[in-house]
Amino acid sequence: MENEENVCFDIEPEEEQAVLTIDQKLQNTLKLLKPEMDYFEKTRIAKSFIENCLINEEFSDSDADSYIKLKLAKELGFEGRDGSKAVTIILNRYKDLALAKMSTRKTKVQKPVQKIITSSMSSDIVNDIIMKWEDYVYPYDYSVKNGKVVKTADQTNYKTMEVETIDKEVSLTPFILCGKSVGEKKYYKIRYELNDSYNEFVVPMEDLLDNNTMQRVLTSHGINIPASLKFEANDYIGAFIHQLGNNLKTISVTVQNGWNEDFSVFAIGNNGITKDGIIPIVSLVDSEKHIKPFVQKGNSECWKEGVTPVLSNPKPRFLFYHGMSSALIRILGVEQDIVDVVGNTSTGKSGSIAVVSSAIGNPSVKPDGYALEVGNSDNPLMAHAAGLRDMPVIFEEATGEEKRKAVIKAAYNIANGVDKTRSQKNGKVRNDVLEIRSNVLISCEQPISEEVKTAGGKQRIKDLKNVLEDSIPNGEMIDRTKKIIFNNYGFFFPLYIQKIMFDIPRVRALYEQANERITKDFGNIPKECAATANRSRNVFAAKLVAGYLCEELFREIGISAKTEQETEDLVNEMFKECVLNNPVELDYVKAIRVILAWRAATDEFVKTDDVNYSKEKSGEETEKELKIIGTKFTAKMNSAGLSNSVLSDFHKKGISDSEYFKSVKINGKSCAAIKLNIKKMESIISEYESKDPLALFEEGEETDNKPIMRNPDPTIQMRYEKIIKYLKFMKEDMEIKSVDSISLEMALKFEVTDYLNILVKHSRVKKTPTGEFYI
Repeated sequence: MENEENVCFDIEPEEEQAVLTIDQKLQNTLKLLKPEMDYFEKTRIAKSFIENCLINEEFSDSDADSYIKLKLAKELGFEGRDGSKAVTIILNRYKDLALAKMSTRKTKVQKPVQKIITSSMSSDIVNDIIMKWEDYVYPYDYSVKNGKVVKTADQTNYKTMEVETIDKEVSLTPFILCGKSVGEKKYYKIRYELNDSYNEFVVPMEDLLDNNTMQRVLTSHGINIPASLKFEANDYIGAFIHQLGNNLKTISVTVQNGWNEDFSVFAIGNNGITKDGIIPIVSLVDSEKHIKPFVQKGNSECWKEGVTPVLSNPKPRFLFYHGMSSALIRILGVEQDIVDVVGNTSTGKSGSIAVVSSAIGNPSVKPDGYALEVGNSDNPLMAHAAGLRDMPVIFEEATGEEKRKAVIKAAYNIANGVDKTRSQKNGKVRNDVLEIRSNVLISCEQPISEEVKTAGGKQRIKDLKNVLEDSIPNGEMIDRTKKIIFNNYGFFFPLYIQKIMFDIPRVRALYEQANERITKDFGNIPKECAATANRSRNVFAAKLVAGYLCEELFREIGISAKTEQETEDLVNEMFKECVLNNPVELDYVKAIRVILAWRAATDEFVKTDDVNYSKEKSGEETEKELKIIGTKFTAKMNSAGLSNSVLSDFHKKGISDSEYFKSVKINGKSCAAIKLNIKKMESIISEYESKDPLALFEEGEETDNKPIMRNPDPTIQMRYEKIIKYLKFMKEDMEIKSVDSISLEMALKFEVTDYLNILVKHSRVKKTPTGEFYI
C-alpha cells in the first residue's frame, strides 16, 4: 500500500512518455484493489486518484461530479448507504482541491468602474432624482446593462482554468431602491421602468425579505422577475438595503390619514400638512374615497363668502366646531362622539354638514367626494370612518329602515371605541386599516338615539334637531351656500391643522380652561345620570377648544368671529340641549322600567300560594318583593337589548340582596331566581320622572285613576293634550290608525318627539315598529 498516494505514476518506464487518458489512469488505479479491502481502504485509493489524476483534468464542475458518481463509484463498487457516504467524501475532496487550485491560478481581471457609495464611505443621498439607468448608484457588482439588472461575477473555466468575468441576470426589468421610511415599520420605495416610463411604488420591508412574496409583489407592478431569478433578485435587494440603505432619501409613508406619531405631519390623501406647508407623501391607503376628496378648488375668498351666512347661525356653527374637534381627539385624549342632525329637508341639515365637508375637501357624496351616502350595510360605513382618522366623518341621508339599521350599527361601533376594522367601502375585507378616531355627523329625519339600546351607546350619540328654522329665506340661503361651496373648497382645514401644530401645549392648556367653562350644574337631571353627563361634558370641552381655535382662524382669514365668551355660551347652550335636556337613562333604570311594565301588563307573576301556578309563569309577586325566575329574567333583558349585568347595579342600589341568581322558593318550589324590592324600584323611577322637564305629573303627585296626568307648566300640558286629541281625531274621525311624527309636527306646529316619547313611556300613546304613533 506504500504506492497508494502516487497511483497515477505507478506505471512501466516505457509508458511514461505516453499521454494517458483519465480512463487509463483509472484502470491503473484499479490494479491496486484487493478483494479483502473495505470501504475505508477503497475510499483512500479513490481520494488519491482524485488528488493526483482527476484534479489535473480540464473538467468542469458538473463533468467532474458525473465522472465520480457514474464512473469511479461504479468501478470501486460503492453501493448502498456506505457507498453513498464514500461518494460524498470523494466529491467534497474534489471541491476543496478545485477551490484551492483556482485561488493559486486565478488571473486578475479588471472590473468595470462603478459609482459605489456605501454608508461607511459617504452620507450622500443617492437615487433620489430620475436619471438614466446607467447613472444610478448600485450595490457592489450590480449594474443595468441592455435593459436588465445584472451582477458582474468571476467564474472559472475549468477547461482553461482561467477566471472569466461574466454578467449574470438578476431582473429582466431595471429597478432600484430610491427611498426609505422612518419609524418602527420600514418601507422602501422602488423605481422601475415600464413601457418606456418611470414608475414608483412603496413596499413594506417584510415583503422584500421573503423570496416568494418579493417576486409576487414586484411582478404585480410589472417588474419582470422569472421564478428562476427570484433568489438573485432577493440578493440584489438585500445588498441594496445593506450597502446603500443609509444613503436613500427619507420619505413620509402613511397607511392611514390623520396624525403621525409626533404630530409633525397630518396626512390627507397623497399630501401631508406640516408647519411649513403641504408636502407630498406616500400613502398606502388604497381607497379613492380617502384620497381624491382632499383637493383645493376655486379660491378661499369665494368659500368664505359662501359659508359666512350659514355659520352666522348658532347650530351650524356648533356643528363646525364638532367636526373640527376630530383633530383634537388624540391630542386631548377624549372620547369620540356622534351628532345626529335631525329634521326635514327644509331645516338646513345637509347644507350645514356640507359646510363642514367643504372646509376639508370636495363636499359631495360622489366617489371623489368627502361625504358618504348611507347604504344598507354597516361595513362600508365603518371602512369610511376608518379611512378618515382625526377628521369628521359625514354620513348623509340615513333615511329608510335598512339604512337606519346600518347607520345605527356603524354609529354604535364607532362611538363605543371600536378601533379596528377590516371592511372596505364596498363591503369586502381589507387589512390596511388601523384605527377609527373621528367624530361623526349624520343627517336623517328621525333621531337614531332612540333605537340605540344601551346607555353607553346613547351617551355618545347626541340629537340636534332643526339646525335652522324652516323658512323660505333660510332655504334660499342654503341653496346659495351649496352652489358656492361645491365649487370652492379645501382651504380651511390645512390652516386649522397648522394652528394646532404650532403650539400643541397651548391646545392642551385651552382644554383645561374649557373644562372649567363648561357648566357643571347637573341639578336638573337625576343623580344617577351625572356620571354619563360628566363624560359628555369632557367631550364638549374638546368642542369648545375647537371653537376657540376656529374663531381665532376666522378672525385671521376675514370671517366674522365670536368672542371667547360668546363661543363658550354657544357650546354651553348646545351642551344643555344635547345632554342636560336629554339625560341618558342608565341601563339598570331602563331594566326597572321593563320589569315594572312586565309586571303590570301581564299575568306572568303569580300571587303567593296561587294554586294556578304553572311552568309558563315567570315568577311570584308578594307585597314587597318580585321574585323572577333566572331564565325568564335573562330572556326579558335580552329582548330589551340589556343583559344580566344590571344585577350588579340592582345589588348596589339595594333593589336586590344579591348580584347573582340564587335558590329562591317560588310558589313553594325552589329555583334559581332573583328577588327585587318593588318599592325601591318605584321610588327610583319616581325620582327620574321628577327631574324630567316634560314629565306628565308633579313630584310626589299620585297618578292612579287619572285620565291625563298634569304638568305644572301649562304650555307643556297643553301640548300633551293637543297630541292626544289629534291622534284620537285621526283614529276616530279619519280612520287613520297611526301617524308619523313629521305629520304631527306639521299639523300641530311644534316639535313633538320628546312629548311623544314621554307619552309612550307612560303607555298613553303607542309606537309601531316603523316609528309611527297611535292610541
